[in-house]
Amino acid sequence: VYGDMGDYENSIKYTTLSLQVLLKVYESNTNNPAIASVYNNLGTVFRDKGDCRNAIEYYKISLKIREKVYES
Repeated sequence: VYGDMGDYENSIKYTTLSLQVLLKVYESNTNNPAIASVYNNLGTVFRDKGDCRNAIEYYKISLKIREKVYES
């Protein structure tokens, strides 16, 4: 919602806090779809903010996790 309002800093802040919680919960296995989704959300916030470099990095992390989760 913060991102939709143009408040990218709060969007990044709370999405990062969400990521930290998930990383603690799944510390033994961070290859989790929920974690991948949060990294993807961070990528989207940075993209919307105009920070393509950070957006790409977060999208790459999300993709790597998803590749591990759904490999077969």
